[in-house]
Amino acid sequence: MLWYENIKPTNVYPNFYTLLSANPNLHNGEECLIFFMNGNSGFGSQLTLYTQYSLYLNKINPNIICLPHFSINNENFKYHDVNYNNSFFLYFKYLKEIKEDIKCYFFISDYVLSEDKYPFIVPQSIDDSNVDDIEINRQHSSFFKNNFELKIGDHIINNINNIKNDTKIPLIGIHMRSLYQQLCHPYGRTEVNIESKLLKIKNVLDKKYMKYNIFLVTDVSDYINITKNIFNESNVFYNDFISRIDNGNVDSIINLEKYTGFKLGSDILYDCLSLIHCDYYYVSITNIAFITSYMTNNRNGMHFN
Repeated sequence: MLWYENIKPTNVYPNFYTLLSANPNLHNGEECLIFFMNGNSGFGSQLTLYTQYSLYLNKINPNIICLPHFSINNENFKYHDVNYNNSFFLYFKYLKEIKEDIKCYFFISDYVLSEDKYPFIVPQSIDDSNVDDIEINRQHSSFFKNNFELKIGDHIINNINNIKNDTKIPLIGIHMRSLYQQLCHPYGRTEVNIESKLLKIKNVLDKKYMKYNIFLVTDVSDYINITKNIFNESNVFYNDFISRIDNGNVDSIINLEKYTGFKLGSDILYDCLSLIHCDYYYVSITNIAFITSYMTNNRNGMHFN
């Protein structure tokens, strides 16, 4: 690993404002490296917080280099491998060089910055829209893609390409979020019934294609059979190695705790990678929509509520 990829945090500031107030030199063009230690929220949430903080810091000082630091497993963030100081670089590679004598700072990022500093992503997009249809979302995803690329997942891309080459018909990705998460994070939803959502998508696809196959992304095992029953004239593919809960009425983060670490984080990224390499994909209004937008320049994904 490169020197900055597994660095141990020192002198950690408890929040962003404490860091800024203690180091007024950060406003004065100092070249430095700031690590954003993860707070108590999910994988996608931490990526979007990282891009918001980074965009703001680069606005006040373009010489600041910003890097995530996945190093704290807690109630809602369970993607850190304790054998490493920073698990972010198990997943992603930084695309630029960093000199070894640069000054480093560490702080814990656990809340959204106010809009006057830099706008946060807009999660409540409408149906039939792409995440990047909204300008601020494009700024966030472009920043991430300009700085990082995925380290893992070649076998996932090969699998999707093999399915498409073998079947010779469109492969449509569908992300189906658990009922529990839909109720916890409604984002203006008026419909939470899984069957109704899938039937709505099926009606659209039946009008558009003579034949098609489905690639399902979900953390709920029960949804696989539901999808097979509804799309009974299509093959339904999915990553069979992904750790899933049995039904959507419980919190997958808590109930998948035994997989804490790289397994849980890579499961998310492998499913996102599968979606973006389908011919087209439908993604529910969740942070999965933003993770996928942070990983591809293709605009082949569509929101559904």
